[in-house]
Amino acid sequence: MGRREVLGGLAGIASMATLAGCTTLSPGGTGANPLPDYHRYVAGEGSEDEGVFFATIDVDTLREVEDGALQENLPQGSTPAVEGGVDEPDPLVAYPVVGLFVAALGVSFGLFPYGFAGQIAEGFSGTALEAGTETPGTGGGGTETAEDATRVDTMVMQSTAIVLEGNFDGAALADAARGFTHDGEYGEYEVYVGGAGESMLDTSDLAFAVDGETLVALVADDRDDPRADLEGALDVATGDGERLSDDADAEWALRTAGHGFSVLGGWGLDPTEVQPTDEVPDRDVGVESVLDGADGLVSSLAFDGGERATTATVAAVYPEGETPTREQLEADLGATATEREVEVDGTRVSVTATWSVETTTDA
Repeated sequence: MGRREVLGGLAGIASMATLAGCTTLSPGGTGANPLPDYHRYVAGEGSEDEGVFFATIDVDTLREVEDGALQENLPQGSTPAVEGGVDEPDPLVAYPVVGLFVAALGVSFGLFPYGFAGQIAEGFSGTALEAGTETPGTGGGGTETAEDATRVDTMVMQSTAIVLEGNFDGAALADAARGFTHDGEYGEYEVYVGGAGESMLDTSDLAFAVDGETLVALVADDRDDPRADLEGALDVATGDGERLSDDADAEWALRTAGHGFSVLGGWGLDPTEVQPTDEVPDRDVGVESVLDGADGLVSSLAFDGGERATTATVAAVYPEGETPTREQLEADLGATATEREVEVDGTRVSVTATWSVETTTDA
């Protein structure tokens, strides 16, 4: 996973997230002091010692948001154009909007080989995501669930694993899992590993663990030892493994910009090693920005329904000597916002911008 794939290629499909109807976000403070709860799941490195990307959604908060609330208040440049095209998005908004898109679809398709994706989809009942989490061949959720049934409160899609928090019936998931066998326990988790099969039933590179409140499932990849990789992900969750937040710069970025309904981050990704490909074309939708040169960043988006305001925040760290100036940041990020705060401190920069409903609806 290269830097341009995460920090550039994803932003290039920001308009797809809007057109797909994945734009109903919700309040989620942008305070810079505490680490966000999900930080304990984000590993310090990706597969094969590569950089890290992650996308998170606060599903529980989404249940409290009225349909279409944010669609009426997205900043200009984030909504579909009249003739079917898409206005140029503000990069400050584009990144976390893409995070919503990536997390929702990544979880849906990432869990499909496990066989229980349909049950997980039911866990989105009562949210705007349930129509967007249909899995291939399963259909969507939509059934009102009881307190003891599957419920998803938080989604974390990262480089090597998917983590869901909520309420899960481990026995029911195990029954639904195709091609998996119980492989004992690891801490408080029941562990299940895949086996060789034909076509899409080959689960030999997969494994998952569940403890009733958390489900951890490996992302499909070529693996020598899925059980060991899963244990590595569980060690991160319990604090025994290296976390992204152990890095001082990453910790600062998570504290500064990691709080929001939708979060997208990428870290430790070398821009010189990845070139555009057929799968990741060069960006051509007007989202090039000063963020492209960052070694790592965390971005978030929150919507305050009471104040009728949308707030986007980004915290980025640059190579020595390549930090953009305040003037460059102001020209590129949040230029149409009602309020904006820009800070530059050595190689670290942060931008927070708030759009009021008056600003977002002005022609």
